[in-house]
Amino acid sequence: MGRTRLRGIEIAGIVLAVESPPGFQWNWPEQGLGELACAPSEPEIHIGVTVGEVVPPQGSPITYSFDGGTFDVDRVGGEWIVAVHGTRQPFERLARFDADFTVGHVVVSPGAVQACAHPLVGPLLDLILIHRLIALGGLVLEGTAVIENGRALALIAGDAGAEQPADVPKSWRRIAAPGQSFTPGSRFALRIEDSRVRVHGLPGRRGAAATALSGRLEAIHLIARSSQMFADTVSGDDAADILLEHVYAPVHDPDCTERLMTAAARVASRVPVMRLGMPEEQRVVPFAWGKRRAALGFAPPPVG
Repeated sequence: MGRTRLRGIEIAGIVLAVESPPGFQWNWPEQGLGELACAPSEPEIHIGVTVGEVVPPQGSPITYSFDGGTFDVDRVGGEWIVAVHGTRQPFERLARFDADFTVGHVVVSPGAVQACAHPLVGPLLDLILIHRLIALGGLVLEGTAVIENGRALALIAGDAGAEQPADVPKSWRRIAAPGQSFTPGSRFALRIEDSRVRVHGLPGRRGAAATALSGRLEAIHLIARSSQMFADTVSGDDAADILLEHVYAPVHDPDCTERLMTAAARVASRVPVMRLGMPEEQRVVPFAWGKRRAALGFAPPPVG
C-alpha cells in the first residue's frame, strides 16, 4: 500500500490538512489556493480522502445549489453529512464531519476523480470555513475590506434586501490608492484576536484569487444608495443587527444562531459602525488614514 499524501493550507488563520491516497493526483490551484499552501503540521482541521463507491445517505437533508451542481447537507446525531452532486453525475462526493468541523472524511466517486481539481472544491471548503469561523467566535460577511499598512476598513453594500449592482465590490477596487489592497471576492472573515477584530481575506467561490491579506479592523461602513449624502454612527444592538443582516449563516444549522448573535455583539462593541448614504452619481473615494474625509469613520472607540 502506498503512502498517503498530506497537504496543508492556511485560510483566515485556520490550518487545514488534507490526507489523500497517492493514486488521487491533485494540486491546489497555482493562482488561487496554492498561494496559501503551508506545512500540514498541527492542523486545526484534518480531512481524510478516499476514492470509492459513494453510498447515498439516508435522511432529510437541505439542498443548496452552487456553480457546479447541487449539494445536500444533513445532520445525523452528532455528525454532518454533505453529498455533492455534479451536473452529470449524482453523488460525486460524500463528506462526513464531526459537530465542529475539525475532523472529516471525503469519499470521491471514481467517475468524478478526473474532474475533481481538489477534494474540497466547490461547497466543501466554504462549509468548513464558515462553520469553523463561527465556532471560533468569528463571522463571514458579504462585502469587501480595504487594507493598508496592516489596518482595515470593511465596506458593506446597501441595506439587507436592497437591490444592489453585482459589481459594487469591483467598482470599489478600481479606486484603490497606492498601497491599498482589497480582499478578493464578495466576502471576508472577521475574527477577534487578543481583544481586537481582524479582517481576513477569503478565497473566491471557485478557489480563485485566494489571498493571505489580513489587517486590524478600524471601522465598518454600510454604504447605501440615497438621494442625499449622510453619515450616521450606529452602535449597540443596532450595530450588531446590521452585521447579522449581512452575515453568512448556515440555514441547516439553527443551533449556530446564538453564536452568531454573540459574535456580532462582540464585534460591534469593539469597532465603530457607520451607515453612509451615497447618491448614485457619487463614488466612494479612496480613504487615507488620518485624512479629514476618513476621520469620522476611523475615530477610535472610547477607552474604558
